[in-house]
Amino acid sequence: MRKKDSRSLDARALEVAQKVNNALNSQKGNLEMERDIRLMKAISVLLKFKTPDSVEKWLLKPNRQFGNAPPMDLVNSEYATRELMKVILSYKGGNYA
Repeated sequence: MRKKDSRSLDARALEVAQKVNNALNSQKGNLEMERDIRLMKAISVLLKFKTPDSVEKWLLKPNRQFGNAPPMDLVNSEYATRELMKVILSYKGGNYA
């Protein structure tokens, strides 16, 4: 038999909302960490043949090849990061900046 909760509906709703918010924040933290790892991999490859300044400029500058989004925006998903890496590797040794 289920024990009756004597707290108000608002108090119970607040508790559930806090638990959901905590879970979402945990997921967000994991997603941000995954994004940061993808970004670091892209930067590592770029730094093999470009200077840190040119890498930074290229990652932050809007690029027509990516729908005028800066390449850095592509690391938000695994699929887009793979596409970004294809472009980076195709420019290897060339002028992408």
